[in-house]
Amino acid sequence: MNIFCQRIFKNISGIHKVIFVLVLIALLVRIPLSLIRYFDPDEFEHLHAARNIYHGMVPYKDYFDHHTPFFHAFLSAFYIFLADKIQLIFLARFFMILFTGGILYMTYRIAKLLYGVNIALYSVVFLSYVVMFQEKTLEIRTDLPAVIFLLLSIYLFMLGMQDQDKHERKRQRDHFLMSGVTISCALLTNQKMFFAIFALLLMWIWVLFNGHRKLSLKEWSGPILWFIFGFFIPFGITCLYFSLSNALKEFIYRCFVMNILWKTRFLPYQYVGQLIIQNPFFSVLSALGLLFSTFAVFKKKKIPDYYFVPVFVTYAFIIGLFIIRVPQRQYYLFFIPLLAVYCGFAFQTFIGYFSFHNIKEQWNKQNYLYFGLMPVFLIIVLLIPSMVTSIRIYGVFSTPDNKPYLIYVLLGLVSVLFLSGFAFFRGKKQFFALMLMVCFLYLPFIETCTEFLKKDWRLKCSNVDQLDEIRFILRNTNPQDTIFDGFRGTGVFRNQAYYYFFLHAEIQKMLTPRESSTDIVAALRNMKPKFVIYDWCVGSLPGEVRAYINDNYTPVRKGEIYLSSDETTVVEWRKFRRPILFRLNPRPAQ
Repeated sequence: MNIFCQRIFKNISGIHKVIFVLVLIALLVRIPLSLIRYFDPDEFEHLHAARNIYHGMVPYKDYFDHHTPFFHAFLSAFYIFLADKIQLIFLARFFMILFTGGILYMTYRIAKLLYGVNIALYSVVFLSYVVMFQEKTLEIRTDLPAVIFLLLSIYLFMLGMQDQDKHERKRQRDHFLMSGVTISCALLTNQKMFFAIFALLLMWIWVLFNGHRKLSLKEWSGPILWFIFGFFIPFGITCLYFSLSNALKEFIYRCFVMNILWKTRFLPYQYVGQLIIQNPFFSVLSALGLLFSTFAVFKKKKIPDYYFVPVFVTYAFIIGLFIIRVPQRQYYLFFIPLLAVYCGFAFQTFIGYFSFHNIKEQWNKQNYLYFGLMPVFLIIVLLIPSMVTSIRIYGVFSTPDNKPYLIYVLLGLVSVLFLSGFAFFRGKKQFFALMLMVCFLYLPFIETCTEFLKKDWRLKCSNVDQLDEIRFILRNTNPQDTIFDGFRGTGVFRNQAYYYFFLHAEIQKMLTPRESSTDIVAALRNMKPKFVIYDWCVGSLPGEVRAYINDNYTPVRKGEIYLSSDETTVVEWRKFRRPILFRLNPRPAQ
């Protein structure tokens, strides 16, 4: 093992080793968190859709869904080995960790292709500690594999443009073809990838008119035709499958048209503000890096065109925040990795610009413009984010529960700042970069800890109660029994009584009065579900539905689980013990 580690780190510098360790810590901490963190209802929605596919049901025709099908088809394979078992949930979450590693790797590859190894490593470590990225990549979501396909498509598109500069036609064709295939897979994993497709096509049109290259119509049209051909390989096969299943119309409407007509709408300002407050240094640096790269588009200096592919895609997704109806936090996963690339670029530029040796050199040259702009950059990059960080830390630790830890947090921050100043004046550029990076990651790390842990190191949110409810349903039903579940997800491993198997408020707004009342009652009468999960979503259904449930079902020991009046026996509710390895809450004294 020691020999193996020596071979890995033989040609790696000290700062790169530290960055590797920081990224590894961010990945490893996900393992215990994925086992104990509460489950978002969306996770059960995806797992149940995968179960339906495993049992031979056709999406959109036999049950409702408004997500493209690739991710659910992938998850359905898990049921071959762990059909209707609790372990399947954790297996799916484990794959989310692997997908997160894939996102980090593809971010590294794109940043390395653009700016080199140093900036690539900075990009990965900054991305690893974005709080919103950490939270959403713990969950079972379509967005994670979609982001991998997206980044892979961008990378292949850039390689194809690079091949054109080198006049390597065959490799260029292969790269554009595979870029089209991967972006199609991304779209079939998450339909919001239309923004990326539009950005890549717009980028290629810009190549024709920017004047950097003199391309004939054949040279310009050939690569993009291969890209389009590659796109229609997975998309065409998927459409053929749904056509043969008599569900093509439903597939197109549910996945694309219905989401455009979504009645619920909110603007992204709240979550944009949350991203900035949780990661102020990342937000400022990524914005500056993206801004510098945007100005480079209009420079007369010849820069390879493939440098601007991530710029176009990033802006497309940012504009998409104001176009899509419900820009939830998971949507931000599509452009946060690209922002991390520009954050790494801006960080490297900042370190070079404000190195002690550079300041002495500019002083000797009497470069007054340099010193005139220095306070501006210091205020933007350091002072404003530092003020946000201080206010945020004070807000977190001013509560009685967290106040005892404030002194330790401040001591740690002061120590890091002292080491940063020491490295700066000693001219140790790499050590200064490392200490400054730790300063930038300090608040996200504190945010992550306070997000999940109480003052006694117990979890704030736990999935114990959710797992207990799922086990209760499994113990009291057979695989053939049906459940009527609103949006809680307790019946994830049992058949659902209604076509719309999740009924949160946004879905209810899309239903006709008949679909939200009469059809539900008819489904309850015909399917005779053994249990009704009477959560807040069911409680918001019309009075006809609630009256039928109250007349024919009675609550069991858990208030939100109702048992059919036709059933006379039920296994007694009890708390299910978890393996001691995962129990963070100490047992009460006997």
